[in-house]
Amino acid sequence: MSKNKIEIEVLEKRLYSEGVLNYDLSDEEIEKSPIRNYFKGKTIFLTGGTGFLGQLLMEKLLRCEVKIVYLLARAKKNKTSNERLNDLFAQTQFAKLRREYPNYRQHVSIIEGDMSLIDLGIKDSDRQLLAETVEIVLHAASEVRFNDSLHKLATINLRGTHQMLKLAENFKKLQVFHYVSTAFSNCKPNCKVIKEEFYEPPLEPNTLIAYAEKCINTPEDLDIFDTITNRLIGEWPNTYTFSKCLSEELVRRSAEKFPTCVSRPSIVISTNREPIAGWINNVYGITGSIFALAAGLSRLLPVHKDKHLDIICADFTVNAILAATWAMHQDVEAHRKVSPTPPIPKVYALVSSTYTPAGFVTSETLSHYLTNPLQRHLWVLCPNLIDNQLLFKYLSIYYHLIGTLAIDFGLKIVGRKERVLPWVRKTQLFLNVIAYFTQYDWKFDNDNMRNVWKRMDAVDQKLFLCDTRLFDYKKWCYTYMQGMKYFLCNDPLENPRTAVARYNRISRVHLIFKYLFYISQLLLAYTMIKGLRLDEVFIKLISVKFGLGKGTAFVKA
Repeated sequence: MSKNKIEIEVLEKRLYSEGVLNYDLSDEEIEKSPIRNYFKGKTIFLTGGTGFLGQLLMEKLLRCEVKIVYLLARAKKNKTSNERLNDLFAQTQFAKLRREYPNYRQHVSIIEGDMSLIDLGIKDSDRQLLAETVEIVLHAASEVRFNDSLHKLATINLRGTHQMLKLAENFKKLQVFHYVSTAFSNCKPNCKVIKEEFYEPPLEPNTLIAYAEKCINTPEDLDIFDTITNRLIGEWPNTYTFSKCLSEELVRRSAEKFPTCVSRPSIVISTNREPIAGWINNVYGITGSIFALAAGLSRLLPVHKDKHLDIICADFTVNAILAATWAMHQDVEAHRKVSPTPPIPKVYALVSSTYTPAGFVTSETLSHYLTNPLQRHLWVLCPNLIDNQLLFKYLSIYYHLIGTLAIDFGLKIVGRKERVLPWVRKTQLFLNVIAYFTQYDWKFDNDNMRNVWKRMDAVDQKLFLCDTRLFDYKKWCYTYMQGMKYFLCNDPLENPRTAVARYNRISRVHLIFKYLFYISQLLLAYTMIKGLRLDEVFIKLISVKFGLGKGTAFVKA
């Protein structure tokens, strides 16, 4: 038995004892699941299947015993698309699938393509195959970096969605086209309540696509595009949410031709319980912030401790997407019995019902870290939640820049080649990007998703758990930190004593530096007061206040 398998079994047993994984269903109950039976035997076209959410979608679909998943994928980093897929299937997140459905690989087929290419780079024979067989489209492919150029996101996110919709027009058996967007696609400063509806786009999507296609990636063209970006996106905080907003409009228009729906997940975090509890493979969103704090790369978060965070686990998100697809198909079938007109497209907000204060998430998660720290960390845990932008910028210079330069100087003196500044710079850029989303409190309506939950039977409510009102944040915080340590840092679940000892040593050094800093600040203040002769003024004021005369003799003494 491999060490990796032993570690996973240890984690699962621990989580069972903590009550996180108490959701067992018999085979007979699972076979009766309406949602599972809807997907069973279906032909699915999935994009974004090699991404974080896409991998979980593919894993869950294969456990629903679909007929086949056609996966849009491309060669990357000197590996063919099939080699990339085989590497994915060998990883931990597919362990449950490998164990329960050993023949799963027969139900996945690669469609060579690329979201950035004209016509998605799909060859004619594959387009014909998709047109004859596909019943459900799950379009989850997207560039998710908030600060990517508008030209890039207009090409991949916007034009890619447009080309997916054009491709789907030829699918003879298509039942639902489901687009995965973001809850923040319409989160502007003056918009406090986000409804489950389509909003008026700020720009004609096809105009931006046409303009992006005219730019032929020369430096001059891209510079012009970057110059007008701020004017184009207007109130939107970044190019990512702007591209998602315009993409939603394209999906809405296509509802006249075939059934469409949009899901809007909020801040997606690690899995809660399946396929393995705590699984995470990236440092986007709040995970990056928590990881930076735990590793000692950051001491700041640009958020008030009472600011509400709308977070949702990755497996809740996947279950909600599949449940919404099932519900949309049910609605379409019911609509066709009473009306010849196309059904109205729907929006499903995949958000938290209970908003969680940032201070709670940070303190609860990091409290688990203190009992089981990372094996490799730069400094001790010193979280500071700052909601004032000016103060955040000042402390970023003070803590992150000056402190890091001091550490790098020390490393250079002792002859070490490692440098911390590049890592801290990346962390700071990331914190600057997410700062917008921690400044405002938006309320997300999720009546459509609540109605889906009400329509699910008791078995599906366990098998496709997606009601965030049932989410236990305290248990998740423990699972989250365990998963971050194991899946991101490759640390063992039980750290050796050396890790705890190292953390304690750094803590003592931290205390020494902290008190030296305080003493230096006092000395600096005293020197400044003495240099400006403010000490005499101060003593005179004290003398007058307490009736000691003018205090001159005391000063001279």
